[in-house]
Amino acid sequence: MRTLIKILIAILVFSSCTPPLYIPNTTNVTSLTKKGDTEISISTGTNGWDLQTAHAITDKIGIMANGSF
Repeated sequence: MRTLIKILIAILVFSSCTPPLYIPNTTNVTSLTKKGDTEISISTGTNGWDLQTAHAITDKIGIMANGSF
């Protein structure tokens, strides 16, 4: 009986942290250099998908929008 309990505890311990435990979203790192540049990225995984966009309004100002579903 003790052997069975030890086996059940071992199964519980080793199967409790199987993926997907935590999957972080991706980082939006843009390389916009001039007015009018646009970057769009879509990533998929087991936890859903990420949409990342960036657009340069001027040579010095840009807008970023990210979403995770």
